[in-house]
Amino acid sequence: MGELQKADNAIQRCIETYKQYAPGHTGLAFAYINEGTNYYARGDYTKAIEFHEKGLELVRRLLGDQDINVFITGNKLGMDYRRIGDYIKAKDLLVKGYAGEKKYHPKATDSLSTNAVELGQIQRFLGDKDEAERLLKEGIQLSLEIFDENNINIYWAKIRLGQFCLDIGQLEQAKTILESCLVAYQKEYSSIPEKMAWVQHPLAILYTCLGEKDKAFMYFTKAESFYKERYGREHIDYAIFEKDFGLYYLLTRDYEKAMSMFVHALDVLSKAQHIEKYRCLEYIGDLYRQQERYDQASTNYRAALDVIKNVFPENSFHKKRIQTKMQNYQSNTKRG
Repeated sequence: MGELQKADNAIQRCIETYKQYAPGHTGLAFAYINEGTNYYARGDYTKAIEFHEKGLELVRRLLGDQDINVFITGNKLGMDYRRIGDYIKAKDLLVKGYAGEKKYHPKATDSLSTNAVELGQIQRFLGDKDEAERLLKEGIQLSLEIFDENNINIYWAKIRLGQFCLDIGQLEQAKTILESCLVAYQKEYSSIPEKMAWVQHPLAILYTCLGEKDKAFMYFTKAESFYKERYGREHIDYAIFEKDFGLYYLLTRDYEKAMSMFVHALDVLSKAQHIEKYRCLEYIGDLYRQQERYDQASTNYRAALDVIKNVFPENSFHKKRIQTKMQNYQSNTKRG
């Protein structure tokens, strides 16, 4: 029996005991919250939401809306919603949680640092360049006020900053950050595949963008072994990884393999109503554009924009990136 399953069994017994003998006790609320965190670690984000919401409701009722545990649990719930692709709800919860925790902790804490980085991640996914950069750097600075500069927690935050640099096309800066994170993670976590995948995945994307095919393939295959074993091919986390792995095959012009990955990831994410399906559509558009099939490229770019038009802000760099590709399409068709 795995450690997470053992924890689940223990927490379930705790929940049943509290429900039977002390249903109005804060211990029940924290048992719900712990169970939600356990489901999150297992990749079952729907169940994580269910238990975190139960815990949050009970904490509010027993301790009041302004208790710090309300803000801490709200942050956990925000992370749940981020994983299922509900970025607006995640942002609302994380903004409230971060502001609330600041009232209790005027000085830097590990929790505040984590919250700043998580909120920066949401802004990165939404494409708010200035807010994403501000919050990610704020999270790193908070960590530096607590830990030594070589502490692994700082590199966890730096990985997210490296991903942001990758998103906005600052490839050399992303390379500097992510390669330094790889060195730190190899020292600390070389025997823990989950931790290593956190840095291998963005490094694989980076090397794909730089055209370093051998390095890209090496890190994609290393990360894939973790995602496939932990989640299986029909899980949203594997699908998000798979769409990125498809970029490698697009780079090497293996269009059949790339399309297979994009389509499968799109199917999984569409069934889950996950907003990251827009990236699958965008990448399919890129594939058609590379084949000079501009009408099909345009159709997929438009579909990608339709997915995010009412969710991402107008100044989203993701929107602008796809719109630029659309403009290039129009230029190509005029020349044709």
